[in-house]
This record gives sequence, structure tokens and C-alpha cells, in this order.
Amino acid sequence: MIIFLAIFGACIGFFILVSIGYTIGTYNSLVYNREDIRTQFSNIKTEYQRRADLFYNLVQATKSYKIFEKQF
Repeated sequence: MIIFLAIFGACIGFFILVSIGYTIGTYNSLVYNREDIRTQFSNIKTEYQRRADLFYNLVQATKSYKIFEKQF
């Protein structure tokens, strides 16, 4: 009877440890995925800002060239 209780207790303890490990692993995976999504959105925002800056620079260069052409 004592052996049965010891084995049963060991099985319950093992199940609890596995459950806790699975829960922690799942949580860490969700946090990692959330941060990865935030990073990707940040990269998209940065790319849009870069394109907007390039477009602004192109407009300014065109205006400058227009003024240059008017001189002749």
C-alpha cells in the first residue's frame, strides 16, 4: 500500500511539474510572438517613414531644378 501511494504521489508530482513547464513554455512563446509582431510593425512604420522622406526629398529636388531651369 505504501509503495502504491509513493508511486501515485510521484506520478501526480510529475504531472504537476509537466503542467507547470507546459504553461510557462506556452506563455513564453506567446510573449515572444507578441514582441516579434511588434517588431515587424515597427519595421513597417520605419520603411513607410523612409519612403515618405525620400518622396519629400524628390519633391524638393524637383523644385530646386525648376528654379534652376527658370534662370535660363
